[in-house]
This record gives sequence, structure tokens and C-alpha cells, in this order.
Amino acid sequence: MPATIINDTIANDNYFTCLDIDNDGYICDYELNELLKEAGCPLPGYKVREIINKLDRNKDNKISFDEFLSVSSVEW
Repeated sequence: MPATIINDTIANDNYFTCLDIDNDGYICDYELNELLKEAGCPLPGYKVREIINKLDRNKDNKISFDEFLSVSSVEW
């Protein structure tokens, strides 16, 4: 595995861990909402849930690390 892929995975793990407030291994709507508020971009609860629903491939109403990686690896 190339070093850049390993470094990117470690960086993404660090970002994910910071977002996962309760350390359960998932990012829920509450945690995403807190992130958005801290970033100065508060959204109504239904909008936060819409974001979760779009990212949540297995429809368990939370974002796993793998789902997070699929979003964080998109080139903007």
C-alpha cells in the first residue's frame, strides 16, 4: 500500500474520531449537527437528517467509517 494512501487513511481516521463525539464508531445526526454549529453553519434537524440519509448506504441512520471514507475520498 503506498504511503500516501496510508497517510490519507490515518488522517481520515483522525477526522472521523473527532466527529464521533460519543466514540461509538458512528457519526449520528446529533454529532453532525454539533459539527455544523461549531463551523458556523447551523442547519435545522430535518436538513441534518437529509445529509445523514444521503451518506448512509446501509440505512442504519448513522455514518460508519467506511461511509465516511466514501465521502472523504471524493475529489472536489
